[in-house]
Amino acid sequence: MIRQRQLITKNYRCVSTTTTTKHLSIPSPTKTSEKKPNKKPPVIHGRAFGSEAATTMLQKMGYGDVELTPGQLIAVQELIAVADLTPAELTALSTDKKGHLFNEEYIWGMSDDPTDGAGHVMPDPTTTGSWSPSADRTAEQEAAAVSVQGRGDSAVRQSKGGQWSAPLEPETNPAKTPLGTEQIDRISDFYHTIHASPELRSARARHFFETNSYEDAKVLYGRQVSDEVNDTFAAIYEYMEENVESFEQRPMQNAGIKRYQRMWFNNVLSHIENEQKKIIKGEAGTDRSVYGPAFAALPAEQIAVIVVHTTLDHLLRQQSNQVKFVQLTNTLGKAVHDMIRVRGLEKKKRDVWARQQAGLTTLKDATPKQMRIYESIRKVITGGDSWGSRMYVKIGAVMLEKLIQSAKVENPQSRGHWEPALVHKNGTPLTERGDNVKNYKGQKRQGQIALHKWVIDGALAIPNQAPVAHASLNPMLVPPVDWATPNNGGYLMLPTKLIRGRGTNLQSKVLGSARPEDQKQIYDGVNAIQKVAWKINTRLYDIQTEAYELNLNIADLPSRNEVPLAPTPLVYEMPSVAPSTPEEEQEIIALLQEEPMVQAKNAHWAYNFKMDQHNNDSQSQITVHHSKLEVALEYYHEQAIYFPYTLDFRGRAYPTTPVFNHLGRDHTRCLLEFAEKKPLGNKGYRWLKIHLSNLMGYDKESFDAREIYIDENMKKVVDSAKEPLTGEMWWLDADDPWQALAVMLDIADIQESMKRGIPHEKYLSSTPVHQDGSCNGLQHYAALGRDEAGAAAVNLIATDNDKPADVYSRICDIVGQKVLDDTKLTGPLWGVAELDPTPALNASTGVVNKNKLEKLTKDWTKEVENAKQRHELAVLLDGHVDRKMVKQTVMTSVYGVTYRGARAQVENRLREKVDAGVLDGKTWGDAGNQFQTRFAAAGYLANLTLTSIGDLFEDAKAIMTWLADIADIVSTQEDPVQWVTPIGFPIMQPYRNHTAGQIRTVMQHVIVAEVSDSLPVSKQRQRTAFPPNFVHSLDATHMLMTAKECEAHGLDFAAVHDSYWTQAGSIDEMNEILRNQFVKLYAEDNILEEFAMSLNILYPDVQFPEVPKGGEFDLNVVKKAKYFFA
Repeated sequence: MIRQRQLITKNYRCVSTTTTTKHLSIPSPTKTSEKKPNKKPPVIHGRAFGSEAATTMLQKMGYGDVELTPGQLIAVQELIAVADLTPAELTALSTDKKGHLFNEEYIWGMSDDPTDGAGHVMPDPTTTGSWSPSADRTAEQEAAAVSVQGRGDSAVRQSKGGQWSAPLEPETNPAKTPLGTEQIDRISDFYHTIHASPELRSARARHFFETNSYEDAKVLYGRQVSDEVNDTFAAIYEYMEENVESFEQRPMQNAGIKRYQRMWFNNVLSHIENEQKKIIKGEAGTDRSVYGPAFAALPAEQIAVIVVHTTLDHLLRQQSNQVKFVQLTNTLGKAVHDMIRVRGLEKKKRDVWARQQAGLTTLKDATPKQMRIYESIRKVITGGDSWGSRMYVKIGAVMLEKLIQSAKVENPQSRGHWEPALVHKNGTPLTERGDNVKNYKGQKRQGQIALHKWVIDGALAIPNQAPVAHASLNPMLVPPVDWATPNNGGYLMLPTKLIRGRGTNLQSKVLGSARPEDQKQIYDGVNAIQKVAWKINTRLYDIQTEAYELNLNIADLPSRNEVPLAPTPLVYEMPSVAPSTPEEEQEIIALLQEEPMVQAKNAHWAYNFKMDQHNNDSQSQITVHHSKLEVALEYYHEQAIYFPYTLDFRGRAYPTTPVFNHLGRDHTRCLLEFAEKKPLGNKGYRWLKIHLSNLMGYDKESFDAREIYIDENMKKVVDSAKEPLTGEMWWLDADDPWQALAVMLDIADIQESMKRGIPHEKYLSSTPVHQDGSCNGLQHYAALGRDEAGAAAVNLIATDNDKPADVYSRICDIVGQKVLDDTKLTGPLWGVAELDPTPALNASTGVVNKNKLEKLTKDWTKEVENAKQRHELAVLLDGHVDRKMVKQTVMTSVYGVTYRGARAQVENRLREKVDAGVLDGKTWGDAGNQFQTRFAAAGYLANLTLTSIGDLFEDAKAIMTWLADIADIVSTQEDPVQWVTPIGFPIMQPYRNHTAGQIRTVMQHVIVAEVSDSLPVSKQRQRTAFPPNFVHSLDATHMLMTAKECEAHGLDFAAVHDSYWTQAGSIDEMNEILRNQFVKLYAEDNILEEFAMSLNILYPDVQFPEVPKGGEFDLNVVKKAKYFFA
């Protein structure tokens, strides 16, 4: 089941004839005085990146005259930043050129565009004889060199019948030419040299270079470069007509969705080619003058691959397998833009590219019209045109229109019967009752793109098969490029920004303009987590795949069984004989309109609607699951994989791989383990047992009790490991069953090795063991306010009974007591005091104001009614308020959950209890008002939960209120709230009142939101989002600080926000580090005071409220808090 792309890129060879490009004369690094006269060599533009240190190092090494790609310069600069080389070390580095370290073969002339990221590297000049360090070449040598270049240059094209060929052209179009073997070899050599250089102390890649020889490492770098840059060409090659025989010989690998991908590619290709011909000829058309240059900038084959893969990728992952028209077209347009940026990094080939895409062999005889088209395409390629949502949607609409015209699907039950595979629904969505929804703010009808059910069935027919829109966003085979600026890092060749999300351009500029030493901790933290080596847990993959193929429907695996819809009630079937008289017809109509009949019809429709939604959701989950399994299968045999990371605007770190990473659900997380196995040591086995106990849900007792719990169930552990799908399957009782099974496999292996006389201390384990924060947001609030009572509730202080404090149980007890108190209310007043008419009296005359008295009476009556309802709801709920009922609301309260959000959370828990029959014997109303009763009960409990949190964490509530008030004041200055974290990360809330404008596309008119830093701020969102965002920025800071320190101690460290992971044998060391970093974060400075001072500097004429007074909590006790993270 390995894809053709993997077969092509296995040895990082291109899919066409290797290209040889026109070479640039480069002076010898060791003989710079012998360069060719009258030729100015390119100069490195270090100032563009603020990289004086990198420039100095290259000059010391003899490369001061060489122009580098941005990626190459960043690779040098980033390592200078972490290495702190002295002048003596630089000198030693420049003189020691053993083996493959920095010789003239590794640096050659390229572009220098700081916005584009790393580019293509041209082949070594020495391979063609075009460079002589000692003397000028003769005329005969020049002619021979030109001849060699002419024979080697090629541009990939598609001839009639779809066969790829390499015409003999003197110039190559980078948009049509995959990177050749030589080019990939040079790029991989360069990055390997940079990352492996011991003089630069690149210790973060230690595991990679310890486990791979130089040649093996170079192969992996080459495969990675090819995956990033040549993946589109690999797909084109796979779909070409010359592969018909190969296609037919591999029916299982080319059935299902693969069949449609190949078919649609060849059909849509002709439509795209025709559109590009019209653009080049200058023919008129709807918006053709607007989208035309961008649409014509890429070869038709690449656009065809993008539209087929991206459309399928999006539709198969969406609920109900349909997606908004604006969302899909915006994604398609952005994909085209990204491809142009990736392919257009060789500055010297952009003119050739533009000329060939404009259909010109030379500019000499071009007409004015042809020149205008050429210049417009060239402007797109060079980045002269600004792209935004409007342009993305316009280009995407053209691509989607061509695909809809050409994509067909065959009826699986009736061969030869074809229907449109994609449906454009330009209408309004439906509610659960089938009513039309009024469009938000009077917008026009909302377009939807839906996928035909036959396509979905085909996608689900073959396990582990799903389209991948951009294979380059998969995990990496080599360590990612370190971040040293906000614009370059992660992937080797693909341009990536450090700060992700809309509205973060200004934030990136601020970060980029700061001194590198001020941001060093940020970059070091991100670089540390993205250099951690992972691998596929093959045993779990095999077990999970077997369970899925057997359709066992266990442990949250998506079910492949559709729920049957209910048959139409007999009373609604058409009579076999038409009514004989008008009276008989009226009798039938009257019968159907009776209330019982209408209720039966509505109940039938509602059931079928829900079941249809359930089946659609299941199909989406199956498709996503297939995609994850396919990625895992692709890396099944790899010794190590890596995840590049970026940050959101708050500083929280996320992998850039959208389909497969360790932030996924349980059945995805279990498929990953650390690549490096480490000995358990003295306490590692104990931590494995504690971790398993936590996964089983037995996590409220002491560590000793948890260890005993696993020892007592050791037979079940071993049975689950030996017979995971046929034994007792105790692992299914876990909260996270698949991760629990992974630990059980480890423990069973330890038991087996101990029987052979091998002590558990020597056992090598790569299973991630988690240490989770105890309601981490409230932990940060307790530290901010030095709140001792709050700190004790969330385990910042060691407990007396050697058990973790459980804040959720504590809140549950408070809520339960309030519910019990409300059950004791009695009528007629239900605990409300008698009406006091005093406020309605006129103090001077003693006369009662009738209007005031009427309002007082009305309010009092409503209060009595509410108290009565509270009593009735309390009677229903008494004894049924448990920890799970309040947990989600407590967790999210610190992150700004509203009353409505809390009510929805509680209602979900109530629905679970009602559906499970837990509340049997309670009067929840009949079918007509059950929803209202549950809704009211959810509101009642949500209000009690939120007030109970405020009662327990008064200091935290005061800080939240202060932060919200600050946001109110700042937003009145028409500014977004901004602050700097303790490690120097500048944050600016991106919430603005985005304007929406209607634009025309070739398919429909759509509403597109304008995103700009010049738009006015959204005062409401600035206020409500600031308290949770402020705390998120602090938990992100703590994580990055911990990651950096763990890397310095040689620990593998991963995190899912406030859940920290490492190998079992390293847990004690990680625990010490994370506690020390937490204390360091809050003990060195008063963060709230520092923030208040920054506000006074920014707004000297504005009066801000005083910082809430803090308590006397001693942060140093956190170092001894056993259950702080546990």
